[in-house]
Amino acid sequence: MVASGGGTYVWNTTETTESITVTPTVTTTYTVEVTGTNGCKSSDEVVVTKPVCTALGGTVWYDLNKMDCKMARRPMEKRYQNRQILQME
Repeated sequence: MVASGGGTYVWNTTETTESITVTPTVTTTYTVEVTGTNGCKSSDEVVVTKPVCTALGGTVWYDLNKMDCKMARRPMEKRYQNRQILQME
C-alpha cells in the first residue's frame, strides 16, 4: 500500500514509511496518518481481505505467500484437494 502527499507517515502497523507491504492471514484494516510539511494531518484506511478459494474440480494449488488461487500442473507451496470443497489452513 502506498500513501503520498505528505512529509511523514504513521501506519497502524507502526511503520513510518510512505509504502508498506502486508500479507494478512485474516481480514485486516490498515490506517495511515499523513502529516504534511505545513503540519496539516490527514488519515485514511483500507480493509484487506483474504481471498476465498473454491475448488471447481481437479486440483487447486494455493500459494500462501502470494495469497492467490491458481490452477497449476506443479505445486507452488501447499496442495489442498477435495472433490467438493477446498479448505485452507
